[in-house]
Amino acid sequence: EIDVHVKLLEQIARVQVSQSFVNTGSTHMEVCFMFPLPYDGAIDQLTLLVDGKEFPARLLPKDEARKTYEAIVRKNRDPALLEWVGTGMFQTSVFPVPPGAERKVTLRYSQLCRKNHGLTDFLFPLSTAKYTSHPVEKLKIEVAIESKGEIKNVYSPTHTVELKRDAHNATVVYKSENLVPSSDFRLLYDAESGKLGTSVLSYKPQAGDDGYFLLLTTPAIERAGEQPKKTVVFVVDRSGSMTGPKIEQAKGALKFVLNNLREGDLFNIIAYDNAVESFRPELQRFDDETRKAALGFVEGIYAGGSTNIDGALAVALGQLADSSRPSYVLFLTDGLPTVGDVNEQKIVANSQANNHVRARVVAFGVGYDVNSRLLDKLVRQNFGQSEYV
Repeated sequence: EIDVHVKLLEQIARVQVSQSFVNTGSTHMEVCFMFPLPYDGAIDQLTLLVDGKEFPARLLPKDEARKTYEAIVRKNRDPALLEWVGTGMFQTSVFPVPPGAERKVTLRYSQLCRKNHGLTDFLFPLSTAKYTSHPVEKLKIEVAIESKGEIKNVYSPTHTVELKRDAHNATVVYKSENLVPSSDFRLLYDAESGKLGTSVLSYKPQAGDDGYFLLLTTPAIERAGEQPKKTVVFVVDRSGSMTGPKIEQAKGALKFVLNNLREGDLFNIIAYDNAVESFRPELQRFDDETRKAALGFVEGIYAGGSTNIDGALAVALGQLADSSRPSYVLFLTDGLPTVGDVNEQKIVANSQANNHVRARVVAFGVGYDVNSRLLDKLVRQNFGQSEYV
């Protein structure tokens, strides 16, 4: 397990790296943790956690560290020593790790990030983990950026990251499981005043070859005002083909979205098999009382019966009459119509005819036997998109 937390203030990065070692064998084991230090980095603290207790380490010259380490080993105690191993590389020695025990090494260091043409460049060495005998079970990198100037572009050329941001702060998160890293983690950002932030990165493999460039541009981020009120109609398939994990997945998704509606939103729930049943005859205004009642209705949904997709969509879209507010139909199904109109083309055409407010139909296909062809056609003609679980 590798857990990385970074506080990036202008060009200065404060990095904390935690790595856990578990002895899964039946004998004592010595663990050697080698950490490649990025450019311009300076390690200022090493902490070893043993059985939940912290032992801060001393930073020693290599020869002195080795002598101290060997002395401690002879006494059968746990040292945490930091040694210069090579250019940009440090090594910790931890001994012993009893059978079934866990040791957690926490390393903290400061780094002056490079800055080129306004872009601050943060690098975390990760690719050396590819030499491990097993994939990294859990990897998490979280970078909190704070800038006096307005943050414009935030971009990772190496990993797909989650980004939350406002004018002067940004949080970047990368998570993965059972991973063999193939490249270092790199993050670029720029901050400047003005309505538009633009940076250009260029690269030429060899002299005389064609080069490449990357243009990053971001307009000013306006502070969000009051969120518009919306209308959401849930349509959930409770037919026999949804028996088992499918119906539980659908109910779990329903509860999640219900708990994240806002005061003033309008909503309703349509549950269908061969019959079509509504939570309420008409749209309900979301508040704590209607939320609790809706969650109770969801608990009473169980799978059984045939599948009347056309009838359920007709009821759901028929409740939408106000085109001045955003409207959504969340359609949870395996997409296998068996009663009512079962012709896919007619189902899609009927949904278009009943959609008078340009509602976005978002389909969530559940299971391995989902009718993706029908769902993709349905959302394409109703301004939405499809997802599959």
